[in-house]
Parts: sequence; C-alpha cells; structure tokens
Amino acid sequence: MGYPTVEDALIDTIRRVGFWTTINTSASDWDLINKGKSRYLITRPGVEAEVARLNFKGNVSITPWSIMVEIWRLHETPKDVRRLQEDVEKTIAKIEEYPHLGKGVTGNIHRAEIISVGEIEGRWTSNNSGPNWLVQELTMICTEERRTTFAE
Repeated sequence: MGYPTVEDALIDTIRRVGFWTTINTSASDWDLINKGKSRYLITRPGVEAEVARLNFKGNVSITPWSIMVEIWRLHETPKDVRRLQEDVEKTIAKIEEYPHLGKGVTGNIHRAEIISVGEIEGRWTSNNSGPNWLVQELTMICTEERRTTFAE
C-alpha cells in the first residue's frame, strides 16, 4: 500500500462528513484555498515516526505513517473560531468511527488515530493582504500492516 494509499483512504473517510467534499479537500494542494469555500481540509505527510518499521513474526511489518490534517476556516466574525472547532470535532469523530479508514478489520490499515490537536492559528494567503483564515492542525498516526515475501 504505502503512504499515498493510506492518505487517500483517510481523505475518503473524512469525506463521509457531509461538508467535506472533493471540492474542499485535497492531499498537499494549497491552491485549493480561496476557491470560494469557507472551509478547507488539506492533508500532508507528517514527521517520520521514530521507529519506521516494526517486524513481527518474520514476514509481517507494521509501518506507522504520520499524516498532518490542516483544517482551514475563513475568519470573518468571532463565531468562526467556534465553527472551526465544530469542524475539527466532527472530523475527529469520523476518524474515530472508522479506525481502519473504511478498509475494515481485514484490510491493511491496522489503526488510524489522532494523537494531537494543535492550537488555532491565523493565516493569510497572499502577502498578508488576502483573506484571513483560521487553521488548526491535527497530527494523525496510521499504522499499516504488510506481509512481505522474502526474495532470499
């Protein structure tokens, strides 16, 4: 499978929340922002896990993939801070509801979980003159289980 497949499964799972769609979610594509929506979700690779691979029973390995989930919300009124928090809560709840990212217990995704939620930050998208955005980053670890057929 590998990182791209795990990230795609995460995005598919997140899109089960009604307001996340193909129009406002992407993998590492920040050009999406400022396309007329009030919220966006962008995933990107996170920091490599301390132990890249754990081998069990000879041919089974567990690979922890770190994925950053950025949730963006247009900041026009003070209520948008609360709206961002609601977006974050619903997104976390959906990941908790699908810990195998829709692949079921027989799939290769062993477990997906949010391990930290960053503080809310304000960001501008164009030399500090574009719209003001609120952004909150979630750090997620998704462990993938693989069986290896040895060549030697």
